[in-house]
Amino acid sequence: MNRKKIFNIIIAVLLILSLAFNVYNLFDGGLSNLNLNKEVSDGYSPSYEYGKSEDYSSNNSTAQRSDTEMLIMNASITITVDNNKTIDEQVRTKVREYGGKLVSSYDYQFDKTQKVYTLQVKVPQEKYEEFIDYLKSIGKTDNFSENSYDVYDQYQDNALRITMLNNKLDRLYELLKQAKDVNDLIILENYISDTIYQIESFKSIQSRLEYETDYASVSITIKPIVKEVVEPSGLQNLFPNAFTNSLNAFLKFIEWFVRILFFVLPYVILSGIGYFIYRKTTRRNK
Repeated sequence: MNRKKIFNIIIAVLLILSLAFNVYNLFDGGLSNLNLNKEVSDGYSPSYEYGKSEDYSSNNSTAQRSDTEMLIMNASITITVDNNKTIDEQVRTKVREYGGKLVSSYDYQFDKTQKVYTLQVKVPQEKYEEFIDYLKSIGKTDNFSENSYDVYDQYQDNALRITMLNNKLDRLYELLKQAKDVNDLIILENYISDTIYQIESFKSIQSRLEYETDYASVSITIKPIVKEVVEPSGLQNLFPNAFTNSLNAFLKFIEWFVRILFFVLPYVILSGIGYFIYRKTTRRNK
């Protein structure tokens, strides 16, 4: 066997191995990607759907203001009910009965007939546990979480700062009474204005902390029960569905056949060229 025949055999083996490798990738990778895309396209991702979450409250007891504790309470609950529009109205009424406040509300369309209602409310902290128990009793609780943090130290620090600033303001007023130079008067008035501004800022913070610890914030999502739609039995859709499935299968076969054809075509052309060169070389040797 001469060198040319050995070379031709090596080229043919390489072409066959390359063709087999590409065909394997075509079926393995192509089908995997097809299945992956199908899983993604068939997946359902609702606009507002909360996963199950654990209670991450730092203190599960009712938040009450005491001599050493000032808690800011926050909670979030998602409930599924049969008639969510009626429940939305009932929750609003219950908030008013407890002396609470509606901070914000909105709704969005869940399907063609039902909506999801979301409320952000504040209820007195002494009514917090009773209100949460009420919400859990009116439907199925899909998600509930709560947390609290203590602002007692911050409140006491601010109170001390206000006292110190008031003392400073009294001294500035005394100096203002004694001042005679115009420049001194201007400087003292500026100091007085800055001190008053700081006092009012701290008082505003104190008022906000008092309000936040008087009321617990609760975010409520009211969802409808999704009823399963049962398709009518019978043969009315059997033949159209069968024809559609058959046509889709045929088109998919044509698609894969064309893909395989384009994969194989370059190797057929190269094999033909190699065979032509081999035949020509063989004839010359004869």
